[in-house]
Amino acid sequence: HLQYALYKSLKKIEFPTGGYREFTYEPNDYNAAISRWPFGVQNLTTKKIGGGIRVAKISDFEATGKLAGEVQYFYKSNIAGVTSSGIFSIPQPVYTQNISGGRYRLQANSFLPFDRVRSFITYSTVYEKYANGSYTKHVLGNFDNGGNDALPIFESAPTVYEDQLSYNLNSHKRGLLKSKTDYTDEGIVVNNVEFKYLHQDDTDPRRIRLVRIRHNNLAHGTGYRAAAFEEHYYPNQVTEKKEIEYPSGIQPDPSQVIQTYAYNAENNIRTLKTTNAKGQ
Repeated sequence: HLQYALYKSLKKIEFPTGGYREFTYEPNDYNAAISRWPFGVQNLTTKKIGGGIRVAKISDFEATGKLAGEVQYFYKSNIAGVTSSGIFSIPQPVYTQNISGGRYRLQANSFLPFDRVRSFITYSTVYEKYANGSYTKHVLGNFDNGGNDALPIFESAPTVYEDQLSYNLNSHKRGLLKSKTDYTDEGIVVNNVEFKYLHQDDTDPRRIRLVRIRHNNLAHGTGYRAAAFEEHYYPNQVTEKKEIEYPSGIQPDPSQVIQTYAYNAENNIRTLKTTNAKGQ
């Protein structure tokens, strides 16, 4: 219920100058949901409302109460569309398993492990719209654009009595800013920035391979099952920032700047290289 979700949320900030900032909220929503075994994202035919709230608008006022500025937030795949970019990030729970022969196994907890679930609704695209009609599009790492979890590197064959074991968790890829694009009020691109991160370098060694073993007690009381999977322990720094500007709003004549970052063992920036469209 939206009214209950709003309890104890930040409504207003008052500044020493007399001005103030107000926050407007709305319910979360989503048009897709994840699945596990197989790992994927399923689009839904209708938009659904999720729990919790998100910021819909931030308004700034002068001491007199006059509106000084306002930013609206749209959590949609397209700013002019109706499809939410939200993904329901908890797989549908499974409480029964068909174990053949007309027999079912029942369990109070879901057979799908939820021990590694983070946010329950995550967004792939968020727009900021300003008072003058211009807006900014933010594309964030999510389950549907390269951040989905994956099967373990190895898993011993499960019996009909068993659920799956650990898997490759890719939460470090989700929520990262992949690109940021500025538009005029007429929808013309004036600036675009794209980011690359450390996890996109498959040769980076800062990951750990783990093995999880569990007793196969639900099958016939004997044997073990095992799964091998990876854990990433490095901070996900930016390795490249590519910015293209369209000063006159005319897209065929852009100016480009690429910044490449390198880090030392303490994760501090060691070198920063800047080049233009001519490679200089």
